[in-house]
Amino acid sequence: MSENKLFQVIEFDADLHKKFIVDSWLKSSHDSFPACLIEQELYNANFLPWCVTLLSRALVLVAVNTEDHDHLCGWCCCSDGRIHYVYVKYALRGFGVARGLLREAERISGKLATFTSLPNNQNVLKALARYGLKYDPYAARDL
Repeated sequence: MSENKLFQVIEFDADLHKKFIVDSWLKSSHDSFPACLIEQELYNANFLPWCVTLLSRALVLVAVNTEDHDHLCGWCCCSDGRIHYVYVKYALRGFGVARGLLREAERISGKLATFTSLPNNQNVLKALARYGLKYDPYAARDL
């Protein structure tokens, strides 16, 4: 797996990482527009089952602190050339965590071409353009 001085990319372990990933995905994705307009309870009731199912089928990678693997830095969820979500803890953004996760995902599964989740800020939109990714929120419907 991939490593730099700050973090190491490892494979997802449901027993260790699932709660963090699901909680951060629900919170972070609900902050995006128009999801933020949906009542949190309704959003969670509809999004959570899909999220859990996708985690069981997709490639999920986790970035952990190089010196302390119990400290998660971020994660990504990808399948069939699609990036479903990338999450990096706020304090660790700008240190290449997302880039490291996606490079490792491409190394394992091949070219990533589509981003399926709602972008929750301008940095995500800029990254999509910079890496030539197509945004298609409907690409994940059939999973």
